[in-house]
Amino acid sequence: MEIISKPKLFFIAHRMNVGSPVNSEYNHVDNGMEALEAVLNVTGSKNNIELIKGFECDVRLTSDNELVVLHDGNAKTMTKNKYDKNIGDMKYKELQSLEIANAGFYYGGIKKRALILPDSKRIRSIITQKLQKTTVVPKAFEMFEYLASKGYSKEIVLELKEASNKNRDATIELVNAYKNKLNIVVKSYDAERTVFIGEKTGVKIGLLEAIRFINKRDPIDAKFIRTMPFDFYSILWTKVNNKLLSAIVENGKDLYIWTIDSAAHFFAVLSLLERFYDKFGSLPKNTHLISNIPILLDEYVGKNSNKNLFANGINKKYSKLFIAP
Repeated sequence: MEIISKPKLFFIAHRMNVGSPVNSEYNHVDNGMEALEAVLNVTGSKNNIELIKGFECDVRLTSDNELVVLHDGNAKTMTKNKYDKNIGDMKYKELQSLEIANAGFYYGGIKKRALILPDSKRIRSIITQKLQKTTVVPKAFEMFEYLASKGYSKEIVLELKEASNKNRDATIELVNAYKNKLNIVVKSYDAERTVFIGEKTGVKIGLLEAIRFINKRDPIDAKFIRTMPFDFYSILWTKVNNKLLSAIVENGKDLYIWTIDSAAHFFAVLSLLERFYDKFGSLPKNTHLISNIPILLDEYVGKNSNKNLFANGINKKYSKLFIAP
């Protein structure tokens, strides 16, 4: 069976990570300006990797109401001296004085798991390089102004990391200031606040879906997808199933799957999508894989990537299911 009108597959750089196996200058601290420069270089006109559609970044609010681009809620996980203070309890000047590093617990786990995965050496090298770097937390408005000055046209997936009305309203202000200059979409775990942002800005909105203790709400189902005004759903890859895929396809929603950080994960997700297609004859119109190593994922899609155990299967499944952008 052939798909009459093939959908598209894209990669999104998770926390601005491009994951270069050959250029250490592309492997930086999550959400920092150095990581952003790597995204701009990789997706620019000279090195344009078409499958990388854009990047994801996270925003939080400081105690003096400065919207900053940062993932974790406490500096302890991101500083060498374990500076134990919540981001929401700091003024920006204090936060700016800290040398922010990648969270060792998160990347240490990925690095250990990579030992049993194909392409272990290159993935572990990328993580090692990232863990050696530091950055200064950027202000969201300054980052977006920089992107606008560069004429950046690819997608910016803005994730709210804090469920509060103050953070919601600051995000609305940011999006409204740049929505006509940049291609911004917004997502979070908080359905109510995300819908409100969509109503006040008019940009596309999405809902994150993981395990229950992270969601802090009931799992989404077909009825939810049918009745709620979300444009896309961002789902932990182990939670993707036929019921969710059917509802997403039937209601014309886009799909974002996270986090795909090895050839094994990539192969597993493509196999899941292939089984769904073989049974139902359709797929979401646009599927996005959120990854810390999108450069490697792009390589795995290539026909000449035969050194990896899964690469040949990835290429065949990709060619069967998707059309190149």
